[in-house]
Amino acid sequence: MTSAAPSLRRRLLKWLVLPVLLVNLGGAVISYQFARKPAFSALDGDLTDAAILLLEQLEVDGNGRLWLPAEADYLLRHNSHDHVWLAVRSLDGRLLFGDEAVPAQEVTDEMRDGHTTARRARINDRSVFMVGRLGNVAGQPVVASVAQTLSRHTAALHRMVITLVVVQLLVALLIAAQLLWAVRRGLKPLERLERQLDSRHYDDLAPLREEGALRELAPFVTALNNLLLRVRDGARNQRAFLDDMAHQLRTPLAGISTLTQWLRQRHAGDADSAAALAQLEAATERMTRQTNQLLTLARAATARLESPPREPLQLDDLINEAMPSQLAAADHHGIDLGYELEPQTILGNAFQLRDLLDNLVDNALRYTPRGGQVTVRLRSHAGATLLEVEDDGPGIPEAERERIFERFYRLDRGIHGTGLGLAIVRDIATAHDAGIELATPASGRGLRVAIHFPPLVPLPMEAVP
Repeated sequence: MTSAAPSLRRRLLKWLVLPVLLVNLGGAVISYQFARKPAFSALDGDLTDAAILLLEQLEVDGNGRLWLPAEADYLLRHNSHDHVWLAVRSLDGRLLFGDEAVPAQEVTDEMRDGHTTARRARINDRSVFMVGRLGNVAGQPVVASVAQTLSRHTAALHRMVITLVVVQLLVALLIAAQLLWAVRRGLKPLERLERQLDSRHYDDLAPLREEGALRELAPFVTALNNLLLRVRDGARNQRAFLDDMAHQLRTPLAGISTLTQWLRQRHAGDADSAAALAQLEAATERMTRQTNQLLTLARAATARLESPPREPLQLDDLINEAMPSQLAAADHHGIDLGYELEPQTILGNAFQLRDLLDNLVDNALRYTPRGGQVTVRLRSHAGATLLEVEDDGPGIPEAERERIFERFYRLDRGIHGTGLGLAIVRDIATAHDAGIELATPASGRGLRVAIHFPPLVPLPMEAVP
């Protein structure tokens, strides 16, 4: 089982989106840390102000004990979200006022310099933030401590974290969407090139346009065009080989046919020799035809690769030139061959079109029974040229009509042939940008093969040979 091919789009997105997500995550953590520090600084400032106020509002009663007016005590302790503890201790840690649960704080140099110390602590198993400040009450140095739980502070941090996560997530999604759009847009030239190549016929070796190609794609397009050029050169060499092969094969076959005819005349009185020579002549004729068809098919396929020159020509004149040999073949088969021709000009190659016409008519004659009719029509249809060859033979079932264009495919094995005639017709028609249509004639019997040639478009002056 083969694994899925790697995706360039997925790879680009992986190396673009993942770093963005990591950077956003890192940014969220850094933002949290930067936001957390000012939040604690603000809490530190509030508690410091409370410690200063505590030192300022403390009074000494007649027994020498410290006490705090009710209004000041309410102001310092009142908090709708958190619990606040107050404590004032002597330098040796003895509690002079406030809550016993507040831990004693060591006097530091920072306190002696008039600053407030801040630290995290635990009171009654609750996490608190506590500040300490050195002061003087009634001439006695004391340490004032103010501690507060972190419920509101923690809730604010949680809201901040959620806000940061949501904002960073939205930013990441927006960036990912932008990157996805950018990657898709950036790969559009590759997709257009893919569609351009995919829409081509397998034998279309015309070079791709290099003008306007992106700098990154230009080397690829150039390399592909060089490959197409080498394939076309190979097709040209194949064409030259086939031309040589045609001469090499046709000459001895023609000699065998001539010698066979001479021997038949020489041994006309010998029935056995005449029968054997007749079989040899028929076999030679079939071999000659098969050789010609194979060469024609190979040349047609090669011509499609090479795009041979085409010129405006009178298709009706070309049919008239082929008429004598076709009429002779029809007379030999005992078939009525008729022509209905209108003057029509198309852009084409005369040699290929002659092969197309000969194979169409020959195919119709082979499958039409003796005494049948074959009609060749040439007319204008919807501004284009329509060539039709119609017979009243057995016809072709609808299910078989696609397969008859396959090489060596024959419906009736009892009829001599190679199964190449319609394959040749298809290749030549494709080379001329013509469409092929198979239909049953109006009579309900036989086959009508229609070749739709495109409208004649005048060639640019420099393209006319």
